[in-house]
Parts: sequence; C-alpha cells; structure tokens
Amino acid sequence: MTDSQITAIFAAARPLAVQDRDPFLQEVATLLASIVDPGDGDVARAIRAVQRKHFDPPLTDERAQPHSRAWAKGGAVGREQAPRRLRT
Repeated sequence: MTDSQITAIFAAARPLAVQDRDPFLQEVATLLASIVDPGDGDVARAIRAVQRKHFDPPLTDERAQPHSRAWAKGGAVGREQAPRRLRT
C-alpha cells in the first residue's frame, strides 16, 4: 500500500469515536487483505463501506444551544443585530 492510501485510512478513522477506531482499522485491513494490489479506488470503497458501520453521528436536537459568538457573549437572541464593520 502507498503512503497516501494509509494516510487516507487513518484520516477516515479520525472522526470515529475512540473505541470504534481499532475495529474500523481491523475491518478495513481484512477487506483489503483479499486484494492482491489494492488501488486507490479499492481503498476508498473499503473505507466507505466500513466507515458506514462504525460512524455514529452526533445527536442533534432543536433544543441545543446555538454555537454563535453573539449568544455566548449574551448578545441579542431573536432580534437582528446590525452588521459589524470590518477593521481595515
């Protein structure tokens, strides 16, 4: 395998929960072991297939607090704020 293929596999493991990374890597390795000379497409297909099994997206909830600086600083909520001028 090439360095870029290995980098792609580890990059695909990064967004997974820590406890899911090792099983992900082992399953990708198992899939790719059956291919004599895996190309970039083979690696991408293996990553995509296995990542779907192990990726657990974060829960979203309409009650979740917004992630804006205005809200964090106690700014106006529910009303328009005037646009800020950029410093030049």
